[in-house]
Amino acid sequence: MPVKRDGNTVYIDGLQHERWGAGINENSVMGSMAAAFKAMGRDYSYEYLMGISGAAFRIQISRPGICPSSPHAVCGFDCAAAAIKLLPYRFAELGPKKADDAEAVASARDAVVGYIDRGVPVFFSSEENSLVVGYSDGGRSLLLRKYCAGEPGYVAEGGVPWGFLALVPDEKTLPSVRDMYITALRRARELAEADGFPVGGQEGQGTYYAAGWKAYDAWIADLSDERAIGGYDKDRLFQFQLGNGHCYYCLLDARASAAKFCGMAAEVLGGKAAGHLAIAARIYEDLASKNLSATCPTDLAPMPWMMKEGKGWDARMRAAQVATLTKARDQDRKALAEIEAALASTAP
Repeated sequence: MPVKRDGNTVYIDGLQHERWGAGINENSVMGSMAAAFKAMGRDYSYEYLMGISGAAFRIQISRPGICPSSPHAVCGFDCAAAAIKLLPYRFAELGPKKADDAEAVASARDAVVGYIDRGVPVFFSSEENSLVVGYSDGGRSLLLRKYCAGEPGYVAEGGVPWGFLALVPDEKTLPSVRDMYITALRRARELAEADGFPVGGQEGQGTYYAAGWKAYDAWIADLSDERAIGGYDKDRLFQFQLGNGHCYYCLLDARASAAKFCGMAAEVLGGKAAGHLAIAARIYEDLASKNLSATCPTDLAPMPWMMKEGKGWDARMRAAQVATLTKARDQDRKALAEIEAALASTAP
């Protein structure tokens, strides 16, 4: 995509309509990666990145409670690290280590300017990922295509994220396309059967992310515990509802991506594997479009600010979500069984 100059503003043209978050491509890391690769002339779709990273098959629920961080790509099992291992790129950390380190911030901004001048967007990484797509005043003000952007265009951002990252070509040895898909499908099984993952990769911190079947069990148990919920104060209930809604929307998005990725894998692997993967794709599609979306997701698992005046997130709504998640867990098991059969058919 072309780099354009308008006075003292420099920007990458062509990403003004890209969207991730707010109902489309909910995983901000994979959504921003797909957009960055598009700007760089690489056709890695969102669903492809979700699949090779494991994000399409993952479910995590923080323990204790349901933190909105649970489905983030780099929390718990690091999906971004898994994806980059299967791509001819690496992540370059541009800093800064501390937002109040003026010298480090200036150095990071200089690095960002260099990437933008070469037509390479930079990840603006905080709670969710936005993309730096331009700058003005020599980098003192940055232009972003933001996470959850509702309108086309870029917006100015003068703040400092937790970190800047860029994609850099890497000549590492990669598996064959066939082996890459097999690796990704094996990861679906590993994530489903995992006990969980520590927060920030640190063991013994007292909190962790339950994974796979155990994540489903933990989520259903939390939603079913009306006695505990009844004792939550306003702030805790807000965070619980926020985490629940975000996890639900991300699960829907992930399984819709899993359906498309299984279709891609079927075309590559062929033979008996293709038949099993076609069935898995249909199960995932039904899970996303007919089960998790049977009731409008924002009605079944609303965010706190979505509630109509005078109405709260009540036990009836939570019970309906429990029934939906219970069915989703069963569908996930059936889809995984088909993936297992597909993998068995590829064995020598």
